[in-house]
Amino acid sequence: MYRAPLLHKLTGCGWNTLRICNISSQTNQRQNRPLVVLLPWLGATPRATEKYINLYNKLNCDVVSRKSTVKDFLWPIYGLKESQKFLHKVQKEMHSDDTPIFIHSMSIGSYFYALMLMCLEKEPQVFTQVSSNICCQVIDSPVVGTLNQMAFGVAQMITKSKIMHKILQSLIQAYFATTKPYTVKYYEQSIDAIQNRSPKVPAVFMSSLSDPMMVSHALKDFENAWVSRGIEVTVKMWENSEHAQHLRNHPDEYENVIQSLVNKALKQ
Repeated sequence: MYRAPLLHKLTGCGWNTLRICNISSQTNQRQNRPLVVLLPWLGATPRATEKYINLYNKLNCDVVSRKSTVKDFLWPIYGLKESQKFLHKVQKEMHSDDTPIFIHSMSIGSYFYALMLMCLEKEPQVFTQVSSNICCQVIDSPVVGTLNQMAFGVAQMITKSKIMHKILQSLIQAYFATTKPYTVKYYEQSIDAIQNRSPKVPAVFMSSLSDPMMVSHALKDFENAWVSRGIEVTVKMWENSEHAQHLRNHPDEYENVIQSLVNKALKQ
């Protein structure tokens, strides 16, 4: 199996996007490589993100990644504009019209993926290359459920202090109540987009029973919604693993799940 070079070229831009591609003098090798859209959790460090990049590089994939921000979540109109910009970036980074695209979203990154799906629906002609080339989806540690549960999850991502967590959760809930016309309806639309109109391609759900942000019945509803639409879903549920830290805690199992999904996607 071809092993991607360990040397990378990293370039960033002002809206928290990080582009990583393998440096290769053989252009024809890049033309057929899948492009992974990596959407990490809130607060993911470059060092942590690099582990996922290395994982996909070993599978002969290039990666384009966007760092999530609190503003994406708290002001969905901003998040939609950013998702539109990011989709243009993804389309620009495709090596050819038929470059396979793999989605890998983690925690709040799955919310940003939902915003991307809303943009794909709004402008199908603009982003047809992206929407038609998505081959598989990884939903790692999604924060799903009611707005209160989402507020709990976001507060948990921002601080580890129990006191500050309660304060932040209350502030976020008050914020939702105050800004309902500009926030709540977009959350509802994003949930509908990812559950009911996401691409019908192989998918993996990952989570942990010990994750305080995992709402089991909400995640099961999410899974059932995809299965009922004909999506082949593999669920990997660990007994004990921190939120969005499954690669660190269970590296061999995690890599095997990803490799199996990639192989399945490329055989379609």
